[in-house]
This record gives sequence, C-alpha cells and structure tokens, in this order.
Amino acid sequence: MKRQLESKAFPIGELFAPPFLYESPSFQRPFAWDVDDAERLRADIQDALTEAPDQLYFLGAILLVRVPLPDDTSGQLPTQTVFSGPERVFHIIDGQQRIVTLSILLAVLRDLARTQGSGLAERLQRAFVALGSRGARVQLPGPDGAFLKHCVTEVGACLVPPLRPVATEPQQRILDARDYFAVHLKALTRAEFDAFAKFMLDNCSLVAIVTNTVDRAFQMFTVLNDTGKPLMRHDILKAELISQIAAKDRAKATEVWDDLAHRMDAEFEQLFSFVRTQRGRSSNTPIIEAVRAHVAATPGGAAGFIFDTLAPAGRIVDVILRAGHEGAPESKQINHLLRYLGWLPGKEWVPPLLAFWQAHGDNPKALLTFVQALDRFAYGVRLMGLGGEKRGQRMAAVTALVSGGNSALGPWPPLQLSRDELRTIAFSLRDLHKRSPQVCRLVLLRLNERLGGVIIPADVVLTVEHILPLKVAANSRWRSDFPDADARLKLATCLGNLTIVTGPVNERASNHDYARKCEIYFAVDAAPVSKLTAELRTIPIWTPAQIEDRLVRLTKALNEMWQLD
Repeated sequence: MKRQLESKAFPIGELFAPPFLYESPSFQRPFAWDVDDAERLRADIQDALTEAPDQLYFLGAILLVRVPLPDDTSGQLPTQTVFSGPERVFHIIDGQQRIVTLSILLAVLRDLARTQGSGLAERLQRAFVALGSRGARVQLPGPDGAFLKHCVTEVGACLVPPLRPVATEPQQRILDARDYFAVHLKALTRAEFDAFAKFMLDNCSLVAIVTNTVDRAFQMFTVLNDTGKPLMRHDILKAELISQIAAKDRAKATEVWDDLAHRMDAEFEQLFSFVRTQRGRSSNTPIIEAVRAHVAATPGGAAGFIFDTLAPAGRIVDVILRAGHEGAPESKQINHLLRYLGWLPGKEWVPPLLAFWQAHGDNPKALLTFVQALDRFAYGVRLMGLGGEKRGQRMAAVTALVSGGNSALGPWPPLQLSRDELRTIAFSLRDLHKRSPQVCRLVLLRLNERLGGVIIPADVVLTVEHILPLKVAANSRWRSDFPDADARLKLATCLGNLTIVTGPVNERASNHDYARKCEIYFAVDAAPVSKLTAELRTIPIWTPAQIEDRLVRLTKALNEMWQLD
C-alpha cells in the first residue's frame, strides 16, 4: 500500500547518515538560534547524560518532505520504508534550527575528536560527508550555506577563525554557536568528551516525520509548530513563484506581492483559498497544488499569475473584507451588507462575490443587488443549520454560475431559497438560540440596527439575554406570572423574549425578576444599551402578551429584511 506519511524515531547518529541529505528550501527563514539556544541544547544533553546515561533522550520532531528522484513520478511514498535505500534529498519543513545546530555541535565534536585522537573522529566525520559530488550532508541556500560549509562542515573548520568576514546575522549566529560549543567541549576530559559524543550519537533521538508533498507537510507543520512565527503557505508560494520570474521582473513582482501582504495582513493567507475556489477548484484541492496548476495554465506563468490574477483579486478581497466600497450612491448600503457578511464565521461567501465583482464591479447597482441576494442566502443557510460542506457546495455553484458569464442582474438560482427551506427557517426561528447561539446573536445584532439602534463598537461584545429566564426558582415571581411550565419554556426560548446586553450585565441580571433586571439593564455602568433593550424602558411588566407582540414585530422586521415570507 502506498503511503503519504511515515514517521520513525532515530538516534542522531542515524539521522546524520544515509539516506538523509538535508536541504533548507528557499522559503525557509534564515538560521535564527542564538547562543542561548545553543547553550540550552548542550546543557540538556549533558544533564540527560548525567542523570540517565543508558536511557534514550528525546529532542523533539522534525518534519521533512521527500524530494523525488528523477525516476520517481508517482507522487507517493514508496511501499518500502523511506528511511532506507540510496541517499536522497529531504527538504526541512520544521526543525531546521535544530538540525543546523546539531550539525554545528557534531562538527565541533568531530574536529576536537581529531585533535585528541578519539576513536569517534571517523564516525563523526561520516555525519557530514555525503556520497557522490554533493559534499555536505546539511545544506543551507545562498551565502549562508557557503558560510556553513567553510566555517563548520569542512574538516578542521571549527577550530580556526573564519576565512571570510561575517556578512549576515544568520552567519554570525552560526559562528557564535560554533565557538560556544568549542569552548565548552574543550573543557571536558577525554573520558567526558567521549561519553558526551557517544551519548549524543546513540542515545539522543528525534522523530523524523516524512511526507511526499509540501501541502501535506504544511498541514502537519500547523499542528506541530505552536511556537514562534508560523510558516505560512504564502511564504512557500512567494519563494517558489518569484524564483520562476525573469530577473528583470522579479523586483516588481516582489514589490506587488509585499504590498498586497502588508495591506491585507492576516487576510493575505486566505486570499489564495479564495482564488482557488473562485477559479473553480474544489476546496479539497490543496492550496499550493491549486496555485501551481493555475500558474501553469496562466499566460506569462508566475509573473502573469501575480500581476494579472493575484494582485487584482487581492485588491478586491481587501475592499470586501474591509467593507470599503466607495465612489457610488450605493456604496453605503453595500458596505453595510459587507459588514454583516463579515460577521459570519467562515468566508465561503467571498469567492462568489469576488467572481461577481471582477465581472461587474463597475456597475454598483448590479453589485448591490448581488450583495443583497448573497446576504439573504448566507444568513438563510445559517438559520437552516446547513453544515460547512453543504454551504460550500451551494456557494461553489453560485461562483460557477457567475464565472460562467451569468447576467449581472440575475436571477441567480443557487442563491434562491426554496419554499421548503423558508419553512425550515421559520421553524428554526422558534428556538433559534437553542439551535445556534452564535447565529442567534448575529440576528439580534442585525435586528438592533434594523430597528434604529446605534452601531455597537467592534470592541464591545454583546451577549444574548433571556428576559424571561430559562430556569426560574421555586419561589420566583416568574412562576406566578407564567404558571404553565411548558408554555413558559416555549416563550422563554422564542425570539420575542431575547435581547442583547454586555457580558457583565448578562451575568448580573441572571434569573432576577423583571423589575430587578431592568434596574441592571439601565444602570449607569451598563452602557452601551442596545435598541432591543432600551425599548424595555416603556414596558412596566413582562407578560406572555408582551413576548408574543414583540415576536410578531421582530419577525416582521426579519421578513422585511430578507423576504422570508
């Protein structure tokens, strides 16, 4: 059976031996460990040796991508283990800092072992020499790689000053780690030195996780790496695509890419999934694979993709996510709807809007019509309780329709809600908070603004409050005002009994009677007070009739907003 993932624990002596040849791909960040990190690594190994010299000591995990040999076109890991056979290149996706630092430590041990006549010198040298013409077993790209070779991995290099000046911060860190290890290992006796070197080679272990594609490696990376600045897909894509562009256009392409990344910030990573979906590829297609396929089909290749696809799409998505449409009478209403769409968890509504905007963005009236239909549909499927996969399928159908040249004025059948779906929505509204507290909160926020309430600042979190509590004490006045338990629960869960208040107010209001709740709702420190709550000032008592009247009024407002019939 062919596999896509294999893992195994190895002692250091086997990780720095065939078949492993390590390369840091161009998208990796430079060497960043400093002397403190080097000291921590050496001290941890020394402590483990002192406490349990016969036990294994685990140093963590590394994540590698197996680079296919010229005759390997399957795209899968072989049926036999990937940890045997001829030497081959493995790209380091996670664990680069550790691998490079371990190679520096091994190099210092090798050179010191040679000067001391240790029997481990030859074995330590094999950790660095690869078969054939490659030379070093661990390679970094560019000048830093050349520095590592001449100042660390070449025999005897660790015990002499560098032959060339240090040109970069990563080179200085490599040199600092090398010199730190040399000072401390020189201070060991011959017996201590041999014990340390042998313990490191045979007892210190790492788990090597090997996969066959950078997409799968990226998925693993996001699980394994929860410290530091995470590696992002756009880091990988940038390095890969820029390297494919002619030298005369690279600076401009880099400028366009960096400007887009700066402007979109955290949303830049999402842009690639939006483009993948908008271009008709399934969400099951790995993003990097999808971008590669699109680049291959784009006139001008990587440059054409960056200049003619990514940059225009990025500018539109940036406006969409910021709700920043401008220059038309319809802009204010468009931005209100974009803001409401932005409240929804998940962004499956962005690709169809991106496709429509690219085709008809110069027609603000048509754009407003489409956004209104999209808003109704996006909230409608949430009210129905449709899962993420089904929502994505419906939105993909909309994207395909728009991308296929559908009229700017509609109709757009995939955006329409059937009569049965409208019935489902009506049924869900009976106890919406019980079904989906998150969607219920968003609907109440929409109603609050619809009824003339102030726009609540983004940093204020309003929560759903049941005016008639779901649970009432045995001696509570609520029991006398709502004596029928079944009717009381039905009224408590319906839309007419809900409002939105700040978290502290919600907590203080708890299960108090209505009069006490109103005192809490309108206390000096209760601001901001929503429109849905403020209208309670004019209602002296809370009765079944009040709840039912309010239910009718709020349902009517929803119907006017989304034509729910």
